[in-house]
Amino acid sequence: MLMKRALKLKDVLMLKMIRNLSQHDGPTKSLFIDYIGDLAAQISEEESEEFVIECLGTLANLTIPDLDWELVLKEYNLVPYLKDRLKPGSAEDDLILEVVIMIGTISMDDAGAAMLADAGVIPALIELLNAQQEDDEFVCQIVYVFYQMVFHQVTRDIIIKDT
Repeated sequence: MLMKRALKLKDVLMLKMIRNLSQHDGPTKSLFIDYIGDLAAQISEEESEEFVIECLGTLANLTIPDLDWELVLKEYNLVPYLKDRLKPGSAEDDLILEVVIMIGTISMDDAGAAMLADAGVIPALIELLNAQQEDDEFVCQIVYVFYQMVFHQVTRDIIIKDT
């Protein structure tokens, strides 16, 4: 009910509270599964940046092992949006950082990581790392993405051969 209201009213503060709830491990994370599609559908250029940041942050907190991120990426056509936001200066740093964190979460899934790697996200992350090397949070999150990606054979090969 809280999620429906936040999405209907485009209430950033309510969504911020929901995002904080999504950080907690345990049975509460599974309650968010029903709203993954609703949150993913909000990630677009038409929505306000603050609202998209909260939607991305909530999705990025959903580290659920059985979640099929590849399906979410395909169904809501998120790969072009995520890749475009990785360009330095393409948006506010807060939004770019949330995109990197989201990519880190998606990279936990083998098929999701492969889809991102095939779309050219790895070179975009390297370019962003070079541009944001003074910002510890960016460096930490980008390194975490690579850490997640080396767990999968497909993305490991792309990282080794193409970078």
